[in-house]
Amino acid sequence: MSQGYKTIFWGIIFISFHINLGSFQILPGFIGWAMVASGISQLRTVYNSGRFKKASVIALIAVLHSIIGLLITFRYPYADNSSPFMMSWMILISILEIVIEYLIIHGSVEYLYHGDDIETADNIVKLFRVYLIIYFVNTILICIAFTLYNNSLTVFAALIGIVLRVWFLALTSRLKNYQRDEVSTDYREE
Repeated sequence: MSQGYKTIFWGIIFISFHINLGSFQILPGFIGWAMVASGISQLRTVYNSGRFKKASVIALIAVLHSIIGLLITFRYPYADNSSPFMMSWMILISILEIVIEYLIIHGSVEYLYHGDDIETADNIVKLFRVYLIIYFVNTILICIAFTLYNNSLTVFAALIGIVLRVWFLALTSRLKNYQRDEVSTDYREE
């Protein structure tokens, strides 16, 4: 499973940092989302949880969302990010991202509980609860900042977003370090 977590880790790094050459993205977001989807598939080969399966499907939707977003950027390079359409577009990817993260964490916790690593699973759950609370507060803050056209509030929310990304990367790295013998198990949750 550690290879799956590494792939997810690097996929999130690629999603987080955009390298642009003018309006052309050298490292488009869909590559990062494809890596996340690949990492989730690698996790599923070891522990075939229903949560990992759902995360795979949603990660593929995120790949499509990113490709469409890239095409929109090519077609309308000067699109106003504060337009209702662009705000809805950004909120959609934010929702996809948090659902994927939720499913990855809870699939991993399920795996840890299944392997009797209850203490680690409980610690991950506690950390992720705090992460979710801060994430939702930050989402509300972003909506307020865009509604009020407040640049300083937008910058503050963006900084919190960066901290949250690093937090999730740390959780992913922590999960990678707490692995048992990788024996394939099959567990499906409806």
